[in-house]
Amino acid sequence: ATITVAEDAERAFGFAEAQENWLRALELADRVRVTDEVRSQLQERAARAAHLAGDHDQALSLLQRRLASLPPAPDTAAALLHNELGRYLAASGEERRAVATHARAVTLLPDDAAPAARATVLLGHADALEAVGRYGDSRDQAAAALKVAQDAGLESAKARILPTLGFSLAYFGQPDAGLAAMMEGLRVAEASGVPHDIADAYVHLCNLLCGPLNRLSEGIDVGRRAAAVMNGLGLGRTYGVTLQALVANALFRIGDWRAAGELVDTALAATPTGTAALQLRLARCRLLVNGADFDAAERNLDALEALCAQTVGPRFQIPLVTLRAGLAMWRHRPAQARRFVAQGLEGAPAGSDDVWVLAPLVWHGFRAEADAMELAARPGHGPDREWVTRLQERMDELVRRAQTAAPEVRASVLGYHRLCDAETSRINGRSDPLLWQLAASIWEENLHPYPAAYAHFRQAEALYTVRAHAAGADGVLIGAHQVAHRLGARSLLEQIETLAHRAGVALPLPASAAPGRPGRPTVPAAPHPATGSDPLEVLTERERAVLTCLAEGRTNRQIARILFISEKTVSVHVSHILTKLGVQSRVHAAMYLHRLEQPPAGDDGPRDPRDPH
Repeated sequence: ATITVAEDAERAFGFAEAQENWLRALELADRVRVTDEVRSQLQERAARAAHLAGDHDQALSLLQRRLASLPPAPDTAAALLHNELGRYLAASGEERRAVATHARAVTLLPDDAAPAARATVLLGHADALEAVGRYGDSRDQAAAALKVAQDAGLESAKARILPTLGFSLAYFGQPDAGLAAMMEGLRVAEASGVPHDIADAYVHLCNLLCGPLNRLSEGIDVGRRAAAVMNGLGLGRTYGVTLQALVANALFRIGDWRAAGELVDTALAATPTGTAALQLRLARCRLLVNGADFDAAERNLDALEALCAQTVGPRFQIPLVTLRAGLAMWRHRPAQARRFVAQGLEGAPAGSDDVWVLAPLVWHGFRAEADAMELAARPGHGPDREWVTRLQERMDELVRRAQTAAPEVRASVLGYHRLCDAETSRINGRSDPLLWQLAASIWEENLHPYPAAYAHFRQAEALYTVRAHAAGADGVLIGAHQVAHRLGARSLLEQIETLAHRAGVALPLPASAAPGRPGRPTVPAAPHPATGSDPLEVLTERERAVLTCLAEGRTNRQIARILFISEKTVSVHVSHILTKLGVQSRVHAAMYLHRLEQPPAGDDGPRDPRDPH
């Protein structure tokens, strides 16, 4: 009776209920006499239900107990069970073990294995190789599986094989053939009605569109529709969440960060496990880091690193250390960022074709060295020239390897290459505005607003360094500010507003309300406590900027460097400030500003800020 209930639950896509009943059946089997064959079947059915319900630890435990009873000699049943174990390992995030387990499954196939079994095992190996970025090897294994299926007339096997083969074909520059294979695989899967096959086809399609092919709007539409289908198939907590994570990352890349955050929160409420949960947590960390919620970002990255330790493959580890490096740079810790970049590059698997995943990590390495250059005057800071050379070699290698990939992959790698060239000019002490403009144009063509806004910010910074009132610099900076504000990119927004403050540029208030922290004004423009007017209205914007620096205790030389003007010009501004405010010295001018920033004096009434007492 328990087995009947479990099978009914599976037919209704109630995999959590099925798992519970298969486990109950195993308990009952211990109380009655059943054959070893029956007990083995119960273990396999319980493991499969646990996997589909998202309980990957239970699935692995059950199947490993089953495998322990098998002899090590070549055997079709053993090969198929190792293939199943590899799938469970991949779903739990243990992708390196999954590759090894699938390779073991291939070696366990006897020469007389049935075509269906051989095609299944070869495909499992292809899927595992794809997950670690070995798309060329994956393509070869999938093509071999397809030939076996075609020779044996196994039409239904195409539902599982074609999506995997199609992904690799599209990645290596045959997008039409690859997408056609994927759509045919999806058609066969939907005709067969097997939930896992339908889910796998949709995930492959969405991953391709939202990832290497950069067809983000199309991928978002496919992913949203597919996630709804997964809920109807009882796979919302596993495949459905994976699709939502892919859509969230695509929303981030096209610049709809608010929608991405809402989707991540909704998906996490389903309490997913395994790789689905890891993908969502990465998406949330990406939003936290770039949204300047640094403490929350660090806590979430720590938790994610604990989950990923020793198990997860490069498609999780590389983005994780990239985010770690980015967070370190926003916190002005380039040496720490350097360590994270080195960790990621050392852990990147040899032979991976995932050049578009590695490229942003290499860019973060260049960016960290450029930040270190700006801090070179401080003890323990400064760029590591030998490390820069190694980064350049790695970037050159990625560019070479991208030449065999799809045009969209090449465009992405080229965009990061241009960013690295521009960061190199920063490292060399003279940031080149033209290089930044070239980088920005590529990302604008790719429809990725965030890296474009970052490049425009650096372009404006470089222009101000060349000349205080460089033609077009104000417009470039204002444009970057508007994009960063729309995204909610508070980390970048704060740097843009700091630069505007130093350059004396008045940033127009965007049409929408500010997303979180407001930008820092040049100096407070609060009304005078006695008259209600602004006591600093007699000063120009540039004089207000100089006054702010005076109040911070800066010397004329430091102010000149901050505001991109000469020391002589600073001296003239200081003289004008003292005259207009009616104070006698720099110290009195600083005290004047500090008193303006204090709250009203209460019952004692207002006080003239020029009053030294």
